[in-house]
Amino acid sequence: MLVTTRMPQATGVAVGALLPALVWPGHLAGLALGTGVSWSVELWAGIVGVTAMAGAVLGRLVPASTANRDLVRLTPAIRG
Repeated sequence: MLVTTRMPQATGVAVGALLPALVWPGHLAGLALGTGVSWSVELWAGIVGVTAMAGAVLGRLVPASTANRDLVRLTPAIRG
């Protein structure tokens, strides 16, 4: 909550960077274990790093005010 109140745009950047950083290593490990396909450490580290940076850039493009505006609009309806 602290990140979203002080820097609302940081939420999109954090989610955009963390999602690929968590998904790609699992995907590459599953390929290595399941099919025997393996790549060098430089290649898979580069894949994870570049996709995390691309996700952070795309996450920064998401306007933070849109999510907050929808949340504020829905809050009175939830309270009744």
